Amino acid sequence: MAEYQDSQCYVGLKESDLYILTEFFKVLGNPARIRILLLLMEQDANVSDLADQ
Repeated sequence: MAEYQDSQCYVGLKESDLYILTEFFKVLGNPARIRILLLLMEQDANVSDLADQ
């Protein structure tokens, strides 16, 4: 983990940004939500289309 401490990728991130990122990645932690995102990347779909798949 030491290599991450030296990284500059987090420079300028505010504490509130970290909470927003945490919530974003929590959403991606749900397999059903990832499946929905992947389906929507392939084609436009409404809620009924997504439910059918």
